[in-house]
Amino acid sequence: MDIAKASQAPQGEVCFVFGTRPELIKMFPVIQEFKKRGEEVTVLFTSQHQSLFSDNNDLFKVELNGTLELPDEFYGATVPQKLASLIAHLESNPLYMGSRKIVVQGDTLSTLSGALVGFLNSKKVVHIEAGLRVQDLMVPFPEEGARRLISQITSLHCCHSEWARSNLLQLGVDKKIVHNTGNPIIDAVTWVADQISDTGRRCDKDIPQVLITMHRRENHGQPMENVLAAISEMRGYRFLWVTHPNPKVVSTVEKFQSSVNAPHIEFLPPQNYASFIALLQTCDHCLSDSGGIQEEGVALGKRIGILRVATERPEAVDAGIHKLIDPNEHGLHSKIEAFLTEKFNFDERSRNLFGDGKAGFRIANLIQEL
Repeated sequence: MDIAKASQAPQGEVCFVFGTRPELIKMFPVIQEFKKRGEEVTVLFTSQHQSLFSDNNDLFKVELNGTLELPDEFYGATVPQKLASLIAHLESNPLYMGSRKIVVQGDTLSTLSGALVGFLNSKKVVHIEAGLRVQDLMVPFPEEGARRLISQITSLHCCHSEWARSNLLQLGVDKKIVHNTGNPIIDAVTWVADQISDTGRRCDKDIPQVLITMHRRENHGQPMENVLAAISEMRGYRFLWVTHPNPKVVSTVEKFQSSVNAPHIEFLPPQNYASFIALLQTCDHCLSDSGGIQEEGVALGKRIGILRVATERPEAVDAGIHKLIDPNEHGLHSKIEAFLTEKFNFDERSRNLFGDGKAGFRIANLIQEL
């Protein structure tokens, strides 16, 4: 879909604001639920990640009502500059300003700006995936700070689990506006898995295949180099590294490719969501610093080696499914090897750890009642 030619469909009182692929994926089930009910909503794309949206909306076919026209310099700006630009563009957007309820998801700059402008204009703010927390305000940065700020100005908190709900209740948030809805990514990944016919890339079934993604800001540079160095020595596996388009990630990967001969590592370009889910279904193991993949892995019966110091989704780690692997820790090669060789029987009951596939229905109900 050409995002520059998004349709100007009728506007509803509910405005969904998003700017990245994860937000699209997790808002899709809620938007679809409104569509089923014949309810008009406004869908506004901030353009934060243009290519990642356009490459994935061919699958979801979410109809946009509007797109923010961000200047070219936005994409090379600092985090504060980007936030200021998004705030200014949202407040001058008639579709956004004409809505009474603003729905945001997660912890991106689009999420934070959407919530802030809504609150400051006396609108009802709905936060999907509320209550995520880690102990360190600076890791992940700036996402952890965004979550904490948004939770102070939200009218309706839609949490992915009882653990996330309890985080907000412990902070004194009124229990009447905090709900355990499940995460709509489970709705989405289940729907996508039923749609795709692609079986992913599988060249040799006798060689264990490991899917890898790394993109988080705190893993740029040395942590990513550490992981590449570790897996370069592990020639008994076939690694599929899906490269994120962030220039710093691309630079690190290109530097590695130019200096290390590692034919067992295949670097793939950014994948659309259907292709990525096919890869995740096909792989034997997965290493990632992504939050969404932790949830998708549980839904698809896959363990994730989480390449981070801490996770804001501890449920799967506590259940013994996923495992934290600090990319800065000494002996990284051995720790990755231990994860890949550990025997594990996946309990099918764990697939509902982050939701039962009905989050979109529950969240739509709560938004309508707000």
